[in-house]
Amino acid sequence: MNAAVDQGFRIGPYCVFPKAEKIQGPEGEQHLEPKVMQVLVVLAQKQGQVVSRQALLDEVWSDAVVGDEVLSRAISLLRSCLGDERTNPKYIRTAPRQGYELIEPVLTLKTAVNRRRWLPLGGFAALLIPALLWMASPDPQTRASIAVLPPKVLSDEADLGFVSEGIAEHLINGLSRISSLEVVARRASFGVRDADLNLDVIGDRLNANYLFEGSLRRERDKLHLSLFLVDIDAGTNLWSEELTGERLAVLEDTALAAAQSALAGVINVDELTLPPIAETEISESAYRKYLEARYQWTLRGEKRIARSIELLRECIAQSPNFAPAYLALAQSLAMQPFYTEAPLDAQFQEARALSRQAEQMSVDMQADVLALEGFMSMKEWQWQLAGEALRAAIDRDAGNVNARYWYSIYLAQLGRYEESLLHMQRAIELDPISAVFNDRMGLAHVYVGNLEAAKTYFETAKDLGYLESTQPLGVLLYLLRRKAWDEMQAYLLRIGGDAGWVVPLVSGLRNPAKRDDAVRSIESYPENALLKALKVPTWVLYGEYDRAFSAFMLDPKTLLAEFLWIDEAKGWRAEPQFEVLLQNLQFTGAASELVSQN
Repeated sequence: MNAAVDQGFRIGPYCVFPKAEKIQGPEGEQHLEPKVMQVLVVLAQKQGQVVSRQALLDEVWSDAVVGDEVLSRAISLLRSCLGDERTNPKYIRTAPRQGYELIEPVLTLKTAVNRRRWLPLGGFAALLIPALLWMASPDPQTRASIAVLPPKVLSDEADLGFVSEGIAEHLINGLSRISSLEVVARRASFGVRDADLNLDVIGDRLNANYLFEGSLRRERDKLHLSLFLVDIDAGTNLWSEELTGERLAVLEDTALAAAQSALAGVINVDELTLPPIAETEISESAYRKYLEARYQWTLRGEKRIARSIELLRECIAQSPNFAPAYLALAQSLAMQPFYTEAPLDAQFQEARALSRQAEQMSVDMQADVLALEGFMSMKEWQWQLAGEALRAAIDRDAGNVNARYWYSIYLAQLGRYEESLLHMQRAIELDPISAVFNDRMGLAHVYVGNLEAAKTYFETAKDLGYLESTQPLGVLLYLLRRKAWDEMQAYLLRIGGDAGWVVPLVSGLRNPAKRDDAVRSIESYPENALLKALKVPTWVLYGEYDRAFSAFMLDPKTLLAEFLWIDEAKGWRAEPQFEVLLQNLQFTGAASELVSQN
């Protein structure tokens, strides 16, 4: 590898860092698989020249025997990262029957590699390390990077856990406005607080130069907050301050002002003009209800979402001018039908009314409102509207993790698995210790055939508190492609399957000669929710296409259109009835052009 290119290079608005296997650009930071990055590096070394397909295969895959399809996939991923088009390329031109050419000039960068060192932390704070968001920057040397930990709670009061998280989030949101500072996006789930985690799982994701940590306690009617600014590389404290307040919202503003002043004085970041500390529009009691409600929502589940809704209604009743509570209630209501029997139409109608109220009260809510609208439109099979809303949300806030997550799911519903993976990678960068996101990232890798990567993410989700994946069809597809039959059978029995149908089902997948017996056993067995959900993919895999069409459920609560496009369903898609199914799913007219041609 050319030494200059090895240290990093720029193509157009994109900065490429080969050793870190990442690209920074207008859409934020994107990570590339090692082989995909190597393809880009080879093209950069030969910029302006056509590099033959065989030369690329020999250079990048010298350690393996592979076919042309791996190179085609790598070029497709690169074009997606760069926002490039095959027919009208800005960066990578296809030379028919020859190879590929990087047509954009390459400018080399001299970059410093950030050192990574684990700072030992104990107790509550160590379990609540938030995800780091590396913002797009043309020159990594000009920006310090910082993580913020929720202050360690020193009192016995349970509600101070939510208060600690709220203080950390307020600091992060405020400091993120400093242009010369790389700052965290606070997305870590409260679920990691009580989990018995291996700290390496969390510590491996730290990549900051500095961090804020501290402690929080209550004495009588006052909150006492200790803040420390730590140099991670040196392992030393650079600054500390003790703050006291009776009102949480005022204490948060005071802490933000102190933290900004410390950063400006110690590591010379830009000055930030903060609004004057003032009384907030939410009462102390209502604010605590809001913080707990957000915690309940992030963990999902029927009871937790119901509790979130209850707390948010109480919050709004006490403080009717607090816009974030309206948005949070809208999100909880929109999610509730997928965990309960609550009617989707009624929940969506109220969610939309609440999100409009939130947006009218605060323009800062626009990206979240658009993301939520995209999610609901997707569930209503309004494919064009969903895509437009989710893309608009990302345009307004490239770091909006819900927009990235839902857009990844949206793209998978259309069979655009490679693009889906890229946006799920971005969501993981925003929230690397979310069990939900790691679980979904595992499925995103299954779709594109990266089974080893899928295994890593599924295992990480378990390390972060997931006892079982919430995507049983995704796990089954993963186990099917690995031909892990015994593991598949054990998994189905573990999540509620009965041996009377599980054993024949797996036997039929393992041995096609046993499928007729398996069909009879499955059809005659009393149907429960799990068996009902698995019948369509089972019939598709068995080649029982008529049965698959008959069992297909046109229900927004259960439909997973993304499984229509897997390679194993090619035979099903060739059936004449499949076109009718697509029409029922509203993949018609302009919407049909969105769907990947599989």
